[in-house]
Amino acid sequence: MAKTPQEEVIDKQVEKVGGNYPPKAKDQLKSVFTDIIEKGMTIMEAIHFPPPLVELIYSHASELYTAGKFQDASKLFYYLVRLNPKDPRFSFAYAASLHKLKNYEEAAGFYLMSTTIDSENPLPWFHSGDCYLELQKPDVALIMLAKSIEVAGNSPNHERLKQQAGALCDAIKQSLGGGA
Repeated sequence: MAKTPQEEVIDKQVEKVGGNYPPKAKDQLKSVFTDIIEKGMTIMEAIHFPPPLVELIYSHASELYTAGKFQDASKLFYYLVRLNPKDPRFSFAYAASLHKLKNYEEAAGFYLMSTTIDSENPLPWFHSGDCYLELQKPDVALIMLAKSIEVAGNSPNHERLKQQAGALCDAIKQSLGGGA
């Protein structure tokens, strides 16, 4: 019986990663790859990583971030993004760490990643707008900030963000020669 293209990819990955592993370990690795590729599981789900441990890592990374240890925090947040890319907290927190480290291009990308998971949160749009301002891309920043206003909608929780984004949009338009 011929293998499917997915099975061929899985077999190649098992050989690449676990070429010298014993047969039982290769079978376990194949099971993990199958869960990820065919079933759409996260690495966390496929390896049965305990959710309480994930929360402990997230809590520690958040403490590092709050203490201003952005490089250390970013490593843990990145690990969490790799474990479970479906949790928007992880990509947002990783982006925030990168933002603090002045890695604006990558931060903007991870902010945008978090918008694909949590489409109703205006904060990633707002912060990606700031990243694009830092990258001297006011036209892109304007789009991001306008999107943050749109996503915020009429929520009273986001009124301050809307005001800040609106003021930044006006300033950008003026600097681009379009007036307010």
